[in-house]
Amino acid sequence: MSGGTGIGKSLFTRSMALNLARRGVKVAYLGYEESVETTYERMLSEELGLPFHLMSVEERAAIRDQVVEAQKAFAPNLFLLLAN
Repeated sequence: MSGGTGIGKSLFTRSMALNLARRGVKVAYLGYEESVETTYERMLSEELGLPFHLMSVEERAAIRDQVVEAQKAFAPNLFLLLAN
């Protein structure tokens, strides 16, 4: 996939990977322009419907149970790779 900067390539591929993982498909995801942590936090944001990736430590602690449940929906089927 190619295109100009900021048109949503990473958002699109991340969303596709998340959707497949939710459906039980084993997914290996390699993002070149963001860290594994950023990818995972943004996937959690999409799953939760909240800006998890922008939340403070205190805000994250307040929704811990929601985060745990959200992770169960996709994380067992997701393998994130680091590109270096």
